[in-house]
Amino acid sequence: MHVSLSDRIVEGVSVRWAALCVPVLVIATATAVRATPGDLDPSFGTGGKVTTPIGSFTTDFATALALQADGKLVAAGYTIHGGSDYDFAVTRYDIDGTLDGTFGTGGKVTTPIGSGIDDARAVAIQADGKIVAAGYTAGSDPGDFALVRYDTDGTLDGTFGTGGKVTTSIGSGADVVQALVVQTDGKLVAAGRTAIGNDNHLALVRYNSDGSLDGAFGTGGKVTTSIGSSNEAAALVVQTDGKLVAAGKAVNGDGNTDFALVRYNADGTLDGTFGTGGIVVTDFGSFDEANALVLQTDGRLVAAGYTYGGTNSGDFALARYNTDGSLDGNFGTGGKVTTTTACCGDVATGLVVQTDGKLVAGGYTIQLQYDFALARYNTNGSLDGTFGAGGMVTTPVGGGQDLAFALVRQADGKLVAAGTAETFQGNDFALVRYLNDSCGAEGSACDDGNGCTGPDICQAGVCRPGACHVGQVCSGGGCDPAMRCAQSAGCDPTCSCQLP
Repeated sequence: MHVSLSDRIVEGVSVRWAALCVPVLVIATATAVRATPGDLDPSFGTGGKVTTPIGSFTTDFATALALQADGKLVAAGYTIHGGSDYDFAVTRYDIDGTLDGTFGTGGKVTTPIGSGIDDARAVAIQADGKIVAAGYTAGSDPGDFALVRYDTDGTLDGTFGTGGKVTTSIGSGADVVQALVVQTDGKLVAAGRTAIGNDNHLALVRYNSDGSLDGAFGTGGKVTTSIGSSNEAAALVVQTDGKLVAAGKAVNGDGNTDFALVRYNADGTLDGTFGTGGIVVTDFGSFDEANALVLQTDGRLVAAGYTYGGTNSGDFALARYNTDGSLDGNFGTGGKVTTTTACCGDVATGLVVQTDGKLVAGGYTIQLQYDFALARYNTNGSLDGTFGAGGMVTTPVGGGQDLAFALVRQADGKLVAAGTAETFQGNDFALVRYLNDSCGAEGSACDDGNGCTGPDICQAGVCRPGACHVGQVCSGGGCDPAMRCAQSAGCDPTCSCQLP
């Protein structure tokens, strides 16, 4: 199974990848069994899952996901209607997974940019709450970078570009945005690829807050970088020092692909203190591609994607780098980790770092069908056996083609994956939320998964049991002699509860 971000084709439909998944939450009548990290969150949608058709019998893919400061979720992607007409599509959800009726029309917004393909692949939330979706538009030309900014109610922001929209041509061929970040100064940086001649080149463009190109970055606001015979960016982070790091893939001399990371100074020049002249290439196997990138609090970088080749039908692949771009030998084997979740192919498309330093990679797995998939790793790269089944979970959402393309971690530690699910009317936006034992801010509320206790409290990055629920009956451990939870007596963290 060779999967390429440059193709992003699944059964004839252009897509983007990222993701997540989990095991089944067992619920018996009138009994609350202790949940485990990776279980579906029953307080979200229907049993932890939400599907949203953008139109009637349209093909809808959520390719990006962002978390607002108020906890609402914003998904962005595209909708295909009329057979070949693509439009940007953005949806916003309340914390319980219902569509937010204060956004757009019933929680949904669609935006045409050109007359052909308008495909959003990234989304970011500004400090003022405005939403920026980015991707590309292709009509009579091969394609240009495209950004659209929305006010908090989903209307187009007329102070950005022309009527809320900006398009940028870079090379002679297709220009595609695949990642987007907002700098602390409010400037926007989009990353992806541009076609120059017969090859793709990694491309970055920086915009002022009004959508105009930032002339202080690169050449007229644009930067292109060549690595090998062809390369592109799929992920982008901004460091605390203002430097930018892009991750994706580069074609090597054998015609295969490797992980590729590039670090830029704030002005768009290559950072010579990183790797070789600002560039790092990492080989896992025959075909390797980084789809996600996170910055740890210690400054180290972790990239996630997949590796495929030989007898390997496709595995999650992660690599951790020191601040100078060298592989971190304390992670996995020589800085690299690969994980197989199923028989027939695994692709990691999203990555988050928890407050306890553990990493969660999300994506999808190919078995008899496509399912959301998730794996959690300890800080040394080993699978975390306390998460799901041996560190991994998989989740079917619809009827077959369920692909996760984005992953976020909420302030309460819960994980949300977004993508697409195959339903009776085609493909719909799909979100899945998972329980987790990781915390948010110190002292904030969390859910340790134990039905006996709550509200629980985050302490030193760990969700600690709170007070027992009064009047609940415990099946064992730590409760009063009558097996009834007392408000002041702490229940054993492993006990399960049954409502009286």
